[in-house]
Amino acid sequence: MRYLFLRDLKLSDALQIEGDSVRVALEQLYPNIDLAETLSNLKGKPIRRIVPDPADPTRPAKVIFADGSEVDLQNLDWKLIKPLIWW
Repeated sequence: MRYLFLRDLKLSDALQIEGDSVRVALEQLYPNIDLAETLSNLKGKPIRRIVPDPADPTRPAKVIFADGSEVDLQNLDWKLIKPLIWW
């Protein structure tokens, strides 16, 4: 019997590690992921505003939640999405 997930995309393909910094580029795995909405659901916080990327207005650069907290979607900390990772 073959392992079913061998052909699945791997999170390691989306990680960019430089020294102590780890960046996750989920768009490499899932091009149409709505990361702002995913983080909103994960944190249980409503979105107040999504700030577009000045270089590409179709991509979000930052999400601001109703409580005033912000997440930089261009430099996403892997610890924010850690609960989404299946080990």
